[in-house]
Amino acid sequence: AKTPSSNRIKAAHQAGCAKRKSKNAAKKNQMLNDNLLDINIPNYMPKFDRLKVDSSRLQEEAVFVDGGNKGNPLINPEHHGEKKLTILRINERQLFVVNKHHKKKFVDRGVRFRQSNGDMVFTLCPRPMSLKAIGLLDDPTKGKKIVEAYKSSIDAAKSTLKRGKTIFINRDDDDEVKYVCVGSAANRGKKGCTALHSVMQRMTTEHQRLIHDHIVAVEQNLYLRYLESTHIRHVIAGLKLSQAPLFTTTEKETTSIYQAFAVGKNIYLSTHVDKDFTLSAVTVIHPGKSDEVVTYFCFPTLGIAVPMRPFDVLFFDPSVPHNISSRCRNEEDIYCLSFYLKSNLIGGNDNSLPLTIEEEKYLDLYNDHHA
Repeated sequence: AKTPSSNRIKAAHQAGCAKRKSKNAAKKNQMLNDNLLDINIPNYMPKFDRLKVDSSRLQEEAVFVDGGNKGNPLINPEHHGEKKLTILRINERQLFVVNKHHKKKFVDRGVRFRQSNGDMVFTLCPRPMSLKAIGLLDDPTKGKKIVEAYKSSIDAAKSTLKRGKTIFINRDDDDEVKYVCVGSAANRGKKGCTALHSVMQRMTTEHQRLIHDHIVAVEQNLYLRYLESTHIRHVIAGLKLSQAPLFTTTEKETTSIYQAFAVGKNIYLSTHVDKDFTLSAVTVIHPGKSDEVVTYFCFPTLGIAVPMRPFDVLFFDPSVPHNISSRCRNEEDIYCLSFYLKSNLIGGNDNSLPLTIEEEKYLDLYNDHHA
């Protein structure tokens, strides 16, 4: 597409790709190498240990992952009968489970995985730092407060989000599915974007501030610390060029990277991709204090499952097919939470708005690079 909105997205990508010398690049890379374990999937693993789902199959199949422990009820997802149903089960070793960081000598380390071309797929932050970043080490009651804040956003939403005909959202208990996205967004049916979501206006100031502070803590203490400089420069330059509105409270507090959050209680999704501008974040929140694995974040086309404990934070490439599994134990309530920045927000959602001189400059560079 060559509309002004799509051209703004291209210009923002190019602005983020501009080469800049960094005096601290070597120091940053060394810090990442010291704190993150690189994951390599053994090529010798028997076929039954790992089942890759070819990307082409996602057009015809709804692929889910059952994260249930042995003895937990099997999932029976709804997918409207439009696609063939495929269920991968963790306890049948149908995905490679990344657990190197669970070993005693690596408890202070996170993990990361790259494609063969070097592109980052995911980074799971070191658990102690994830807990410290949001204040759980200083205030053990903080987790319960954060859960209550996100629960209030679900209660304030008038309806659940439908994610089209290609992404299926299920819940592994008998309650109605409630999955909501709250934050700034491109308007539907009209031009432009809206910064303040209607759900925020139905929430208390305290709950809004808790959510705002939680997102900012993930951005400032984890995104900027554990992601490579190329990702950081890309999103900062793109946001500066586009001036896209980010997550905003009624008190006009804003975030610096992410526009919105998506949250659901006891949900699991089919495998899908997202059109996001930067690496998205996922975490699982839980009202109690637990270090047990409660679900898995999965990349079925790579044959990988990452175990998630309460308040772990994982950054991932949303263009790689992914999904959240069902719960490990149905007796525990959990909230799956993600933060994201959509490319259509960067585009401005307004084709009547001409590009600025600076956007035109970066668009020309983009077109030259992709000629």
